[in-house]
Amino acid sequence: MVGRLIADVLMACGLRPSKNMDIERKREEGLAAKATLEAELKDKKLEEMMKQLELMDALRQKTSAEEILQGYISARRAVSDSKQDVDGLRVMQNNFNAGAVNLLDHSKNNLTAAEEELSRKIRNAENNRNQAENVYKAKQDEHKASVEASKSKDDALAQNNKNIPPKEIERFVELSGGVLLRDGSKALDAVTGPLLAADPPGGVVFIDEAGQLFDGGGGGRTQAMGVIHRLIKLSEDHRDVLTFMLSGYKKQIDALMESDPGMPSRFTKVIMFEDYTADELSKIFRHFLSEHKPPLTLASESMADVVGRRLAKNANQEGFGNARSVRNTFQKILTRNFERRKRMEYATGQRDPNPNVIADSDVLGERPDPETSPSFQRLNAMVGLKEAKQSVRELMLRLQSIWDAEKAFKKPPDIPFLNRVFIGNPGTGKTTVATLYAQILSETGFLSKGEVLMTKPADFLGLNSGDSMAKSKAILEKSKGNVLVIDEAYGLRGDTEINRAAVDTIVAYSPVQAGADMSIILCGYKGEIDELLDKMNPGLKGRFPERCTVVFSSYDQHQLGCIMAKKAKDMGLKLPFDVRSDAAALLARESKLATFRNGGAVDILLGKLQSCAESRVRKYQDEQAKAGRPGHPRLLDSSIITPNDLETATARPSEQDAWPLLPQIAEYVCRIEALTEHALRMNLPPPDLSHMLFLGPPG
Repeated sequence: MVGRLIADVLMACGLRPSKNMDIERKREEGLAAKATLEAELKDKKLEEMMKQLELMDALRQKTSAEEILQGYISARRAVSDSKQDVDGLRVMQNNFNAGAVNLLDHSKNNLTAAEEELSRKIRNAENNRNQAENVYKAKQDEHKASVEASKSKDDALAQNNKNIPPKEIERFVELSGGVLLRDGSKALDAVTGPLLAADPPGGVVFIDEAGQLFDGGGGGRTQAMGVIHRLIKLSEDHRDVLTFMLSGYKKQIDALMESDPGMPSRFTKVIMFEDYTADELSKIFRHFLSEHKPPLTLASESMADVVGRRLAKNANQEGFGNARSVRNTFQKILTRNFERRKRMEYATGQRDPNPNVIADSDVLGERPDPETSPSFQRLNAMVGLKEAKQSVRELMLRLQSIWDAEKAFKKPPDIPFLNRVFIGNPGTGKTTVATLYAQILSETGFLSKGEVLMTKPADFLGLNSGDSMAKSKAILEKSKGNVLVIDEAYGLRGDTEINRAAVDTIVAYSPVQAGADMSIILCGYKGEIDELLDKMNPGLKGRFPERCTVVFSSYDQHQLGCIMAKKAKDMGLKLPFDVRSDAAALLARESKLATFRNGGAVDILLGKLQSCAESRVRKYQDEQAKAGRPGHPRLLDSSIITPNDLETATARPSEQDAWPLLPQIAEYVCRIEALTEHALRMNLPPPDLSHMLFLGPPG
C-alpha cells in the first residue's frame, strides 16, 4: 500500500509519467469516430450485398430473354422453310381445280398472319434483351461505385486509427521475491519491458518479500543471483524512468544488499517500518470489534490492552504478523466465544442473552487450573511420569498467576519459556505428554492453535544445504501457534553442511524469548541430546535452556504392571493378578536391555498373550469336539489369560536352556523372537538385528 502511495506521488509530481486527460479524451473521441465509421461501413456492405442480389436477378432475366429470342428465331426459320414449300405448291397450282387454288390462297393468308405475329414477338424479345443489358450495365456501374466508396471509408478509418492515442498502461507493477526466484530474470523483464516501451517510458516496480532472493539455496541460489544481476543492470541503465522498491524483513534485506557490491549503491533510500506497539495493536483489535457485523463489545474494556500487550511480546521477531496477528487472535477469540455460548446453551437450555459481548474468558482463555483442566487430569491419570507431571503442574500454576493478573489488569509475571527437552527411553510417554502439553497451552490461550506437529530429523534434511534450509523453514513456519515435536532429535547431529544448515535454520526461526506463539520439544536420549545442544550451534542451547529439560524415567515393575492392567482392559482381556505380576517381573528384567521400549514392550507382550490364548482355546475346542463333549465355558473364553499362556508366550527354545552361563544372550534371542512375531502379526518391517561382537576366552 505504501509503495502504491509513493508511486502516485512520483507520478503527481511529474517525476514519472501518468495518464493524460487530453490524450484520454482524444482517444475516446477517436474511438467514437471509429465506432461510427464501422457502423456506416457495415450498412454500406449490406447495401452492396442487396445490389449484388439485384444484379444477379437481372442477369438471370437477360439469360431467359436470350433463350426466348433463340426460340423465336428458330420459328422464323421454320416459316421460311414453309414459304419455300408454298412456292413449290404454286408450280403445282395449275394442276388443281379452283377449290385447290382457293385453299392455297387461304393457307397463304394464314402463313402471312403467322409471320407478322412472329415478327412482332421477335421485336418484343429484342427490346426485352436490350432492356436487361441496360439494367445489368447500370448495376455493374453502381457496384463499382460502391466498392470505391467502401475503399475510401476503409482508408478514412485506417487514418483515424492512426490518430487514436495508445491505451495507457499500468505504471505501478507488483512482484514477489518468490516469483522471481521461481521464474528468474525473465519475470523481471516481463514487467519492465512494457514500462520501457510505453510512451513516455517509465514506471514503478514493487518487489515484495525480496529477501527470498537471498534465501535461495543450491540451484535456487544461482537463479537468485541472475535476478540480482539483472535488477542491478535495469536500475542503472534506466534510473531516469524506472523506480524499483524492495520490501522485506530487515535481516534478509541486509543480506540481500551484501550479496552483490552493486546493490547498496542502487538502493540508497531506506524507509523502516517498525512493529506496532502494544497500544497500536490494542487499537487495531478495537477496530476489528467495531467493524464486525454485528459490532462486538468487550465485557471489560481493559481486555483490548491485554490483547495488545500479549501480542507485543512477539514484536521484533521474524515472522511477527502485526495487524495479521491481531486478526488471527480476533478469530481465535470469536471461536472461544461461540464455544462458550454453545456450552452455556447445552448446560442451561437457554441462549446467551448477550451474544455480541466478548467475555473476559473469551480473550484470556480458560483459567489455568491443574485441578480442573481436562488435559492435565488425563496426564495426571497416566502411570509414572512424576517429573513430567510436576513440570506441567508448575507451568500451569505460573500461567494461572499470569491469568489472574491480566484479569485484574495488573502487571503480570513474565510468561515462562515454552520450549522443552524431553529426555527418556522409547515408550515412556513423551509423545502423549507433548500432545497434552499443547492442549493445555491452547486451552489457556497461550498458543493460538495448539496442535501437535510430529516430525523427525529426516523431515529437516535435504539434498543440499539450501534444500535443508528451505525444508526446515517451511516446518517452522507451519509450527507457529503450535507445538513442534522433533522425535529422536539427535539425528540432526552431523559434521556436514546439510546438518548444519538445518540446525542453523532451527536456531534462526525458533522462539528467542518467553511468550512466543510457538513451542518446540526435542525428544531423545540424554547423551545424544546433550551432544546436539553443545556442539552443533551455540545458539541452540539458548533456545533450550537447562531448566526446560524434562526427564522421562523408564517404568519400574509396579508401573509396568499397572500399564499392562489398563491396556489389557482396553483390549478386552482378563488378566489375573498372578499373571500380571509375573509378566511385570519379566518386563522389568527386559528393561535392562538398551532396546527396551517400556509401553511398547507391554503392547508386544499383550499381543503375544492374546495370540497364545486364542491358540489354546482352538486346541481345546478341537479336543472336546473329538471327545464329543461341549467343554467348560471358562476354558472356551479366549479373553482370560492363564499362567500357561504367559509361559508359552515367554518360553525359550530347548537349545537356549543349555546356555546357563549366557542368560543375556537367551534373553536377547527371546526378545528378537517376540519383536519378529509382533511385526509379522501387525504387518510391520522386521526388527533390525544390527551387528554383534562376541567377546571372551576360548571355549
